[in-house]
Amino acid sequence: MIECVPSLTSIHSVIGQVNTILKTLYKTQYTNSPAQSNVNSIAFAGTVVGQLFFGYVSDHYSRKWALVISTIILFIFAALSAGSYGGGSINGMLSALTAWRFLLGIGIGCAPPPIRSIP
Repeated sequence: MIECVPSLTSIHSVIGQVNTILKTLYKTQYTNSPAQSNVNSIAFAGTVVGQLFFGYVSDHYSRKWALVISTIILFIFAALSAGSYGGGSINGMLSALTAWRFLLGIGIGCAPPPIRSIP
């Protein structure tokens, strides 16, 4: 379980490298759009939602199942973030990436409440 915490911070920090790649590939279409700030910050909003929701889940059901659900959410939405596709449109792709990053943030927020409560 201790290994889970560093990997969660790396999920947050990888978006800096993705941001650089998006700036290189899409230049002004990316830098002049609100997607640049949304893609960077939306995972933190999801993290707050995940922490609020999964604190309740881990208390009322079990820490084990909260961590299992967290892992599943992380796996699915990290893969969807990596493969974001917007139907051939750059704005669609950025919107999909933003949505997947929010849901990925929920998965990131799921892990700390059960991990912190393990004796």
